[in-house]
Amino acid sequence: MSWNILPKCNDITFSKTLCRISWKPGSGEFVAVPIEKEVRLYARDTWELVQTLTDDQIKEVVSIAAFSPCGNFLAAACIDGLMLVWSINSSKCIERQKHEKGFTVCNLVWNPKGNNELAYTDVQGQVGTLEDVIPNDCQPQSAAVGAASDLFADDDEDFMLTAAAQAAAGDGDDSNDDMDFSAQKKRLQALLHDDDSMDTPAADGFTNLPGAVEELAVPAARLPPQTALQSAFQPGSTPELSHRFMVWNSVGVVRAYNTEEENSIDIEFHDTATHHAMHISNHLELTLADISAEAVLLAGEGDSTDTESTTAASKLVCMHFSSWDSNKEWTVAMPTGEVIKAACLGIGWASVVTDHCNVRVFTIGGLQREVFSIPGPVVSMAAHSDQLMIVYHSGAGVPGDQCLGVTLIHLNKRKTMILDGTRLPVSPRTKLTWLGFSAEGTPMTLDSGGVVRMLNKSFSNVWCQVANLKSHTKGKSDNYWVVGVTENPSHIRCILCKGKAYPATLPQPIVTLLPFELPLCEMSTEKGVLEV
Repeated sequence: MSWNILPKCNDITFSKTLCRISWKPGSGEFVAVPIEKEVRLYARDTWELVQTLTDDQIKEVVSIAAFSPCGNFLAAACIDGLMLVWSINSSKCIERQKHEKGFTVCNLVWNPKGNNELAYTDVQGQVGTLEDVIPNDCQPQSAAVGAASDLFADDDEDFMLTAAAQAAAGDGDDSNDDMDFSAQKKRLQALLHDDDSMDTPAADGFTNLPGAVEELAVPAARLPPQTALQSAFQPGSTPELSHRFMVWNSVGVVRAYNTEEENSIDIEFHDTATHHAMHISNHLELTLADISAEAVLLAGEGDSTDTESTTAASKLVCMHFSSWDSNKEWTVAMPTGEVIKAACLGIGWASVVTDHCNVRVFTIGGLQREVFSIPGPVVSMAAHSDQLMIVYHSGAGVPGDQCLGVTLIHLNKRKTMILDGTRLPVSPRTKLTWLGFSAEGTPMTLDSGGVVRMLNKSFSNVWCQVANLKSHTKGKSDNYWVVGVTENPSHIRCILCKGKAYPATLPQPIVTLLPFELPLCEMSTEKGVLEV
């Protein structure tokens, strides 16, 4: 069955209503559909209109409907920011609230622990809550509590307890018609009271009845909350938006544009003597990139759901512009079902890591050189000269923290292993946000807490904090986005992002130089200054 109830629109972006319907919790016997300036309730079995909810203050189209967890109330939001709550039983509007700035509300959610609070979000990304949206006289629990009090009055309770005691002691006949009043009372209490009341101790004298069984409350085992694993990311990239940075490092910048008009990639070099700028079509839907002085590496995840078509496989594309012959570009497809999650370029080689935890190393000309595995899902990878650094999940961390392992290999003739799965330190309750090397080839990391760490090879390969970028920001939501590090002089090249974590592609971001600052004690004293 279909209804012609919504205004026709060629593009969803121009539609006046989101038309977010809501099914009645539990039974699902009714569905609430926002239509024009009202909300209509249809029966699931017959699809007939059973109820219409509206209000005189509704001036614009109703866009969202949401049933309360108990199913007795319905919340709705209009495109002008007006939010309303109706009682289903009386069809009466019991609450009206207007967005303080008049923005369109794009979602409404009831608090699952109670029916008296609503959370909403608007089109500007702001989240708010509405408290006490149901008046006390409309609370559904009061009637049940009153009925329970009348049912179990003092005289009736004494009578029931006496009868239960007599039945337990064997008084009266032992016919099959005897009733266990204590058991009946327990069943009635379970029906009329909420779950919290079931956890309270029984009334005095009730558990002391002859033959009564005391229920021991066994506390449920509480497992520590699990921290969600950090997703894989490409160093120097921004999230997948219509305009984004695929990579920004010390060699150049790769930008991606994915709009209705075009899907292309721009490649620029800081030193134009290295290579001229390039503009290519992104028909392969490439999402990962790295750039070096001799090549540009691009990779795409492909379509993992299509296991039969070779065109849907995850692909790696390398544009080797310093090649001596005319074959300056090569492409390789991953095995079926294997998706590239990270990619990087060294000198004379390229490498990728897939979701099967396979590390694949290629020569810059496209020959497969090495294939080996890492013991966990990849988080990020970076390269410098003949060094390859891979960070992956090595287990479940303590609540709120990531448990990361790091492998550092020298891909020279000896294939030297510098770090073999050692733990990578990050600040508590933060994530790894950047991974790379300094211009001199020292491994560097940055976490979301703003702490920059460097691998100290002269001191047993331990990680040392060399800067805290958050100390240079003015607002709590300001962040620095790192694009490179130099040790001589000791500078961190980064971009200030005010109120966000990533820079916009336009206008061109300005690179800022921040110094190294070791976390030494008593830096304000003369002794601390001399120790630096």
